[in-house]
Amino acid sequence: MRRREATIDEWRALYHSATQLGEMKPWLMFWDMDTIVLQFSNEDPVYFSILGRNQQTYGISAYEGNRGLASFQEMAEAGNNPLVSRYVTFNQQALCAYWGNRDEVSKENDAIIKELGYEYYGTNQWLYLLSLVPGYYPYHLNQDEVQRLTRYYKKLIDALVYYQEKQMAVSFDDGQAFWYMESSDKKSWEGLSKDLPLVFGSVPYLGLNQNPELKRQLRNADHSGLDIQADMVHLAAYVTDESFDRPIMPLLFVLVDGQSGMVLKTDLLKPSSDQSLEFLDVLIDYFLESGIPLSLHLRHESLVRLLDPLAEETGIELLRSDDLPELDHAAMMLLHQIDGLK
Repeated sequence: MRRREATIDEWRALYHSATQLGEMKPWLMFWDMDTIVLQFSNEDPVYFSILGRNQQTYGISAYEGNRGLASFQEMAEAGNNPLVSRYVTFNQQALCAYWGNRDEVSKENDAIIKELGYEYYGTNQWLYLLSLVPGYYPYHLNQDEVQRLTRYYKKLIDALVYYQEKQMAVSFDDGQAFWYMESSDKKSWEGLSKDLPLVFGSVPYLGLNQNPELKRQLRNADHSGLDIQADMVHLAAYVTDESFDRPIMPLLFVLVDGQSGMVLKTDLLKPSSDQSLEFLDVLIDYFLESGIPLSLHLRHESLVRLLDPLAEETGIELLRSDDLPELDHAAMMLLHQIDGLK
């Protein structure tokens, strides 16, 4: 797939706005879970998280639309399980600016910095930008992303000025966000405190009623009586494929017997607009080939909701659990084997 790169003038505009934001030190105003929302008229909202109040990682992440917000909220709900953290981290959909160290800057960003004439010295001073897309390795922004982020940053600067000048009182701990909203006639902007929508866990409906043949196959499938566990695990591998405009980070489907720990099925899921639907397709194929299980344990609430119609149709008991020891052991063994092949 052909990739369009930003011109140096487009990068200059983005770095100029990002540098202005950094000079405003928004991390002194917000905690990382406080959310700023830009609402352009007749467009999807853009949600911002500001990193740096803890003085460890400094950055600004822009999450576009409900898909982006869902990935942000999923990160907030993640526990301490390393496999969950790995999945959630690489399932983010965001455009990010970071103020980090020299060794964190990619060769592409380094070339841009040099051509623009910026000079950075010391810890947490190097400004670099990354595009995070589920199913792909964190990568250099393309032209469209540079243009969008420049537009967002220019308006975010205005939003921060408004927030300070109006001394906005926002109950972030109670689920509110600071909204900076464009009027319907696009002539003015106003800031207000408003609830942040909860979109994490909202999933596409599995339309079994629109697929009578699949319903028939599931009804006629054998029943294995197994208690199984299923999950998706990112391999954190850098894989190039000419079919895609950026390196792939493969997602591994893992299915195990919850009693014996035996691996029943693995599959690599290719990047798609919604990999949870890819997960569903692989799971249904397994059910048709090997039988309907008695119960299915899942870690992610979004997958439980996605599979509710399937469970109703087949009688599978869906169980959500943070603790899936048999699956975690098998997944870690598979990851170690794959890492050993690199």
